[in-house]
Amino acid sequence: MTPSEVDDPQALAADPFLSAFVTANAGSGKTKTLIDRVARLLLAGAEPDQILCVTYTRAAAAEMQDRLFRLLGDWSVMPDKDLGRALGALEGRPPAAYEPNALSKARALFAQALETPGGLRIQTLHAFCEKLLRRFPLEAGVSPGFEVLDGLGAADLARKAHTGIARHALEGDGRIAQAYARLSVDLDHRRFLGLFDEFARLSSDLVRWFETVAAGEGVEAAVWTALTGAPEPLDPGQAEADLVDVSQGLAPADWMRIAQILKASPAKGEKGHAETLEASQGRPTYEQVRPMLLTKTWTVATWFGGSPRLRPSPDIVEQLDGEAKRLLDLEMRRRMAMAGQRTLDILILAQAYLTAYETEKTLSGKLDFSDLVGRTVALTRTAP
Repeated sequence: MTPSEVDDPQALAADPFLSAFVTANAGSGKTKTLIDRVARLLLAGAEPDQILCVTYTRAAAAEMQDRLFRLLGDWSVMPDKDLGRALGALEGRPPAAYEPNALSKARALFAQALETPGGLRIQTLHAFCEKLLRRFPLEAGVSPGFEVLDGLGAADLARKAHTGIARHALEGDGRIAQAYARLSVDLDHRRFLGLFDEFARLSSDLVRWFETVAAGEGVEAAVWTALTGAPEPLDPGQAEADLVDVSQGLAPADWMRIAQILKASPAKGEKGHAETLEASQGRPTYEQVRPMLLTKTWTVATWFGGSPRLRPSPDIVEQLDGEAKRLLDLEMRRRMAMAGQRTLDILILAQAYLTAYETEKTLSGKLDFSDLVGRTVALTRTAP
């Protein structure tokens, strides 16, 4: 390791004799570091067809290949002095350290790369996976003549899968139909359609999650355990009914007593509370007492503890505080029940969509990009 490499992280990452993992922001020089590493591998004697660079997009792969060929092409026509400086800057060595035969070897790398069968192996992740699967189709469990879905083909299958779910929802009355009906009403059209785009984008993660919970407690129990800490489901309808059931709260006589005390208050807010309670004849609804007992940020209100009118009656303050806490607990329970139902609805549609998409894909006899990656991961894990 040269002193320059110690001071320069990019030079250190480009050292072909080290294994390096690099994370960096966009535009920070990751591509240049990779190109430098490939160039140094070639200078160290590595054969071009033994080097593999994998990127995520075709544009990135094309850029890397273009920049690497330009670098090697420039070396092939440089005078000795300029080439020595270029190599020295790349490897952190003095230009004088490069003898004529080393310079000649560097100049020959351009022709060597051009003559490599198939060219330099700078590929996208999906192209690499496809090539590996075509080489070992039986081991990977795919058809030797499989085809890869392009973006338009995958979008067409996705539309067919969604249409199949919609048709099933319209014709049936099961859990899928209920989930589809609720979500299509609760969400605007754009957000509802966006759900299926998310299902497609997260398909691999969703499939793994469904497989995990299927081997354990199941989807429904997993959702409720995550939300409430217990696998027993909450019924949104029952939670709503418990919240609006005024008979479980203060008695009408207690509310009327509170109203009489607040009625004499000079504070506008307290007078308003008194009028509300009197109008309800001591049987206020949840929506009427919620702004009285709970804040907008869903905490217990504190005004009644500091009210000059209520302070001489600590029992009433205690009653209001207890009722506020009771309602807050019920409100949080209602919200958890609704969140659980919404989450289950989304997961049920996700599972139905993934199943329908897999069916459409099987009928087409093609693999999509997620299949390429998933099959390759499985192949490399099981390979001896």
